[in-house]
Amino acid sequence: MLASAWASLAIWYRLPDPAFARALVAGLFALLRLCTIVALFSRWRLQAGLAFAFFFIVTIGWWSTIHPSAYAEWAPDVARQVTGTVTGDMLTLTDVRNFDWRSNTDFTEHWTTRTYDLP
Repeated sequence: MLASAWASLAIWYRLPDPAFARALVAGLFALLRLCTIVALFSRWRLQAGLAFAFFFIVTIGWWSTIHPSAYAEWAPDVARQVTGTVTGDMLTLTDVRNFDWRSNTDFTEHWTTRTYDLP
């Protein structure tokens, strides 16, 4: 039950289709879960279990291919990621946030580069 609930939610949350298609696929997976439960009490229990296992493995395989987008629309205060380089004993950090904050939503952006001497 937990595996099928997770798979239905995963399909609903990440399937890159319109909402009605996501609902249809998630609903079909839930229907498969219901059919599997009913089949557990009949002579088709092995076939139903194998069908459910197959579709669950396919769902896990699909889920493992999803990668986060590097080009999302971020809020300005987290739009850049700090990167660093080490050259000898010198550490250089770029895109360090050094904002002038007036409130939680009002600020002036300042992105700086800092260099540190490593002992």
